[in-house]
Amino acid sequence: MADIKIANIEELIKNYISGVVIEENVTRLTAPGENYGSLMLKVDLKVRNGDGVKTYHLVAKCVPPNKTVQESFNTKETFRNEIAWYSTIIPTLQDFQREKGISNVMDFFAKYYGGRVSLDPDSEDFDEDGVLLVENLVAAGFQCEDRLRGFDLPTSKAIIKSIATLHSTAIALKLQKPHIFETNIKKYLFGHVQMEMGSVIFETPLEVIEEMTDLASVFPKVKEALKVNPFGREGCREPWASPVHTDLWMNNIMVNPEEPKVALVDLQTTKYKSAVCDLIFFLMTSVEIPLARKHLDELIALYYDEFISNLTALHADTSEFSHDRFMAELKMEAYAQFAHALFFAMVMSAQKMDDLADAGHEFMDQVIKFSRQVSPRHKEKYRFLVEEFTKRNWI
Repeated sequence: MADIKIANIEELIKNYISGVVIEENVTRLTAPGENYGSLMLKVDLKVRNGDGVKTYHLVAKCVPPNKTVQESFNTKETFRNEIAWYSTIIPTLQDFQREKGISNVMDFFAKYYGGRVSLDPDSEDFDEDGVLLVENLVAAGFQCEDRLRGFDLPTSKAIIKSIATLHSTAIALKLQKPHIFETNIKKYLFGHVQMEMGSVIFETPLEVIEEMTDLASVFPKVKEALKVNPFGREGCREPWASPVHTDLWMNNIMVNPEEPKVALVDLQTTKYKSAVCDLIFFLMTSVEIPLARKHLDELIALYYDEFISNLTALHADTSEFSHDRFMAELKMEAYAQFAHALFFAMVMSAQKMDDLADAGHEFMDQVIKFSRQVSPRHKEKYRFLVEEFTKRNWI
């Protein structure tokens, strides 16, 4: 992929970087944080302006060249919506925070440097020149943690505080400025991924779980819960509906260990759903298993406390968000998240994911291949999910 260029890059970045691009170096990005539904490029720019020459380290998220991947990831909608997250949704939420006197506005997203669906400014559909430019978080000191291990307790708490801030800020805006919420946020929240998994995906995990004789009494519940679409139930109940990431696992959360600080990436499949979907999915996929077993209640309580504290700081009415209602919402949404979490356990527990990242039109074949892997890590993760979901009466 030598000599890659991004067409009209100066026009793309003009509102965010002033000056003349004197050097552009674009290569394929293989660093942690890439997602499998897009072509990811590393972009290093040298820009000359009145102050001299400055180097910018960026990442370009481009339309995937493979048509099957475009259809599976619903690129027609999701690509445009992800650009809107950076250009419209995040700034709207930050402006709302400032208006309410919040000095430390949300900063757990990459900086935005421009986006387009096409070179044609009047086009509403994407083409091969569609691109989203954001800061290169790796160059800024961020990294992905070891997905085979999971996040430690301090990092997990930082992530939970971030998602609680995102959800509660959006809900406060919805309650106080519904028109702005509808026009600047909600209309971009329909990142539907069109993947048909089928029951074959869960054949091997079910065999593994069935062999755990001490779990025999709950096995029928497991089988029944796996009939749910692994990408979760559509729809939600007010007032808990919020922008949710829906894909909040380790590859989509980067950490700067020096600060420490977290960044949420890959916003292409965000939806308008119950806020607790992100919480459940993150906790059950991405926290170190021993820590999750010991601290799950503490982490759930942290999310709720941060959620209510932030609503209060934004002068929002909290009367509809009692702890009892929160726990009831958690239980209702957890059932639909079991299959989702088990599906990702299959992928995350694999030793090697390179084949999946470059699978193209064979993406689903590779997913099925992963589903048939059985390692001690897979068994540990499956047991953890079954025990926690049944213990809490979530399935």
